[in-house]
Amino acid sequence: PVGSFAVCAECGKKFTVSKYTASNPNAEVGGVLCQPCTSDGASTPNKRPKVQKKKSQRGVDETLFTPIPTLQQACLALVSQYIHSVEALGDLGPKNLDKVSKIVAKNRALDDLNLKLFLDVGHREIKLYDCTKITDRALASISTFAPHLTHLTLLQCGRLDDDVLTAWSHPLTGFKELRHLTLYAPYLVRAEKWKEFFEGIGGADEQGEEEGVVTKKRPEVETFQLRMSSRFNDEALAAFVKHNPHVVHLQLSELGKLTSSSLSLLHPLARSSTTIAPSSSSSSSDSDLIALLATGLGAGLERLVLDGNALLTERSLTEGVRRYCHRLRELSLSDYLPLFEPGRPWRSPGLTLLNLHRLTTVNPPTLSALMAHSAHSLEYLNLHSCDELDANSLMDTLAQRAKKVQVLDLSFVRAVDNFVVQRLLDKCGGLRVLFLHGNNRVTSDVPRKRGVHLRGLENA
Repeated sequence: PVGSFAVCAECGKKFTVSKYTASNPNAEVGGVLCQPCTSDGASTPNKRPKVQKKKSQRGVDETLFTPIPTLQQACLALVSQYIHSVEALGDLGPKNLDKVSKIVAKNRALDDLNLKLFLDVGHREIKLYDCTKITDRALASISTFAPHLTHLTLLQCGRLDDDVLTAWSHPLTGFKELRHLTLYAPYLVRAEKWKEFFEGIGGADEQGEEEGVVTKKRPEVETFQLRMSSRFNDEALAAFVKHNPHVVHLQLSELGKLTSSSLSLLHPLARSSTTIAPSSSSSSSDSDLIALLATGLGAGLERLVLDGNALLTERSLTEGVRRYCHRLRELSLSDYLPLFEPGRPWRSPGLTLLNLHRLTTVNPPTLSALMAHSAHSLEYLNLHSCDELDANSLMDTLAQRAKKVQVLDLSFVRAVDNFVVQRLLDKCGGLRVLFLHGNNRVTSDVPRKRGVHLRGLENA
């Protein structure tokens, strides 16, 4: 009976009987076998030999598409892992230095001690992706140790304050050639200090604090991207436009102090400006945006970002963008409320980037109109959460016409399944990355293609 003790007829060891205990196949000896003797093929002469299963085709395909890190990537990962023990990075080059910076930021290891590894008098570009642990004094030293920077990107720089901007704009210890500045979350800087910073770092000739010291003429800022700076207001924006009228890329996001008149402050900008991204926190209306585009700025505009501007309606697209932006190549309408109006002509060369993230009003007629206008040039298309699209529109309209698209985001579109993915892989020859987050109809048997990365698979 189950639970009792028995002696194995093969090895003679005592064991507990369970419902899986097997009897001895040798009828002459009889008795039962323990678990080790039961699994031993030698003790069961009538047992069929175990057949080794072939590796499934899916496993073979996944092996083909799994990239193997290069020696350079392995070395950079090792350096980033022991970044606190590194004394100098040497002449890595800007690309490899940026890779190290990304890995260090991912590990949250960037601090005051290893910041010096990324600073050098000969560096022209620095990107720091997580400045959470860097103090204000260390941030201020960037202009001292790397005064000839032309590109500076600081993300998560919550400790950046007025003293840092004072050091950056100082006639002697400040930046000499800074043209591209990107800051994320410098919420400690006051509006008055922003004005002083733009006056000190703008294109006008500056006289030093010491008598008789005159600095060289500094170049105007060509790129300024600012996000989450709660004290940046209209006066600071006016000071920036005054001292940098030839700015090429201007992007302002989540700035709560901007008002309905913020767009009117951008009218003095020259036609050389190619990127405009007004803040989603401002209360700008359709009339403000249309008036800005009608000043001549829209004629040379190549990139327009209207993400999250809830007060803008379809009038901004029909009377503003369509009428004045004839050179537009990139358009972002993430969380934008108005509908498109299919069938209306738009005299433009075609979009290369279109972001419709969470624009739930996009339907098959809208997608057909977009493909008729920009299918020949579109390289990046974001249809995240555009749930009104059906399988026919994705397979017939999108897959058949968007031949050059390289990055496609179809996350959280319920019509996407294995057949839609198969059609996209077959028809879109330029496709390199396909996002499929939240699509539970895409199973583990989803087709693959060499050179195309499927990201966000849940059931694969």
